[in-house]
Amino acid sequence: MKLLRYLAVWLAPLPALAASAAPSSLLGISAGKDGSSISVPLQIVVMLTLLTLLPAAIMSIGAANLFTRNLWPLMARDITPEKEAKTAKLVSLIVKFGALLFIVFLPTQYAIDLQLLGGVWILQIFPARWWPAWWRSRRCCS
Repeated sequence: MKLLRYLAVWLAPLPALAASAAPSSLLGISAGKDGSSISVPLQIVVMLTLLTLLPAAIMSIGAANLFTRNLWPLMARDITPEKEAKTAKLVSLIVKFGALLFIVFLPTQYAIDLQLLGGVWILQIFPARWWPAWWRSRRCCS
C-alpha cells in the first residue's frame, strides 16, 4: 500500500506538469525545447496503470479476508486477531503475485476468455438470484 501511495503522489501530477510547460503538451506535442516532456499516450498509460492497481489491490484484500475468515479457522485452531491479520496480509500478497504471474506467463487469449466467461456467469447467475428475491418481496407485501 505504501508503494501505491508513493506512486499516486508522484505520478498523478504528471499531466498538470506537462500542461504547465505548454498547453500544447496535452495534445501530445513536445513541450520542452529539446522535446523532453511526457507525451499524452505515456500519461494515459501511467494513469491507467495506477487506476487498475487499486481495484486489484481491493479484490486481493477481499479474497484474503474471505480465506482468513472462512477457511483458515478450519485448518488452524488457535487463531488470535494478530495471527488472523498476519495471515490475511500474507494471503493478499500471494493472491497479488499469483495474478501477476498469471498475466505475465499465460497467453493473452486466456485472459480474454476468462473475462468473457466471467461476464457469461454473471449474466446467468444474476437473474437466478434476482427473480426469487423479487418474487418473495411481491408475495410478502401484497
